[in-house]
Amino acid sequence: MFFGGRERQIYGSIERYVSLVLEAVREVQKLYDIVDTNDISGVDLVYSEIDRKETEADELRRMLSEEISQGSFFSHLREDLLNLLEEIDNIADSAKDAVKTLIEAEVSWELLRYLFSQPEMREYINICVEITVKLAEAIKVLKLSGLKAIPILREIEDLEEKADEVKSILTRKVLSQAGKFDLLSILQVKEMLYLLDNLCDSAEDSSDKILLIIAKGYS
Repeated sequence: MFFGGRERQIYGSIERYVSLVLEAVREVQKLYDIVDTNDISGVDLVYSEIDRKETEADELRRMLSEEISQGSFFSHLREDLLNLLEEIDNIADSAKDAVKTLIEAEVSWELLRYLFSQPEMREYINICVEITVKLAEAIKVLKLSGLKAIPILREIEDLEEKADEVKSILTRKVLSQAGKFDLLSILQVKEMLYLLDNLCDSAEDSSDKILLIIAKGYS
């Protein structure tokens, strides 16, 4: 058993925390239907829902951080767990900020339709969801067997590398439309793509923290 007693109860709350972050990330997938149906107001609704779930997750994170910091458990893993919670928090923040870029300024709806018509965009958002799913799986497995979590961590790393490749393709496609759309819209959409990349980076950074926890737990 990787953890025992009080640690397991705290760990259950960490699992709940990750599940809330995953729910927030899944909301980004709704942008497909919104763009397809020209439902501009739907972007605000997606942002509000992500914000609600991110806020709930953030409250749980703060409670966990305080309990881990003040408790006598997790003595040799305390700093690593706190760092892990911060990285997971960055995932939800990136999802929220990515959608926020679309409502901070009047991004060209035609440019969004162009972007979301690209097969790579669907792949990109699916990777963002899948990498968060894998992170949740790794954390669930970790409490029983750190060694069994390692293959999942490798999958996360592979997904992050794939996200980089897809982001580069989409960035080139967006920039190729610079002559058709205003510069602000181009920059806003590019910023959204990079924020989604930050999401994947944070998931990969989270997997690094888990790997460190495994190494310390079996040392």
